[in-house]
Amino acid sequence: MPTSPPDIWRSHQEAVSALDTHGCGGAVERAAERGIPGTGFRIALERALLESWLERRLDVDTRLRPPPAIAAERDELVREFRRLDGLLVETAYAQVIEACNQRRPRPGLGQTQTIQAEANKKARHKPVRLLLEETRSVTPLLKPCMMMSP
Repeated sequence: MPTSPPDIWRSHQEAVSALDTHGCGGAVERAAERGIPGTGFRIALERALLESWLERRLDVDTRLRPPPAIAAERDELVREFRRLDGLLVETAYAQVIEACNQRRPRPGLGQTQTIQAEANKKARHKPVRLLLEETRSVTPLLKPCMMMSP
């Protein structure tokens, strides 16, 4: 490992010359322009070389190209997925409403009847605290989120 500045410069020049010999001239300058640190240069160069090699292989080797029919089938699958996903979103509202309706207590029985009777009164209502105490198992089903001032 070179330690003196002239040795470091000579080593750098030899490395740049080797890169030029292998068709990678200008890689050091492009890495510097992109702000790639010296410690990450090897990884960046390896990635660039592999990407270039892969692109060349995909261009040259016809076996690696997807047949047009497969691409068209994939596009059709994407369109079908989007259509079905839209239907799922549309029907989700109905499913949520139906689930809530299924959990709603049946009117005219027990605690539900007490709430209906109080709702139909014009005057002399029970205090809310007492009504909630009497209908404690049904109230959360009718109104899951209730807020009142003290």
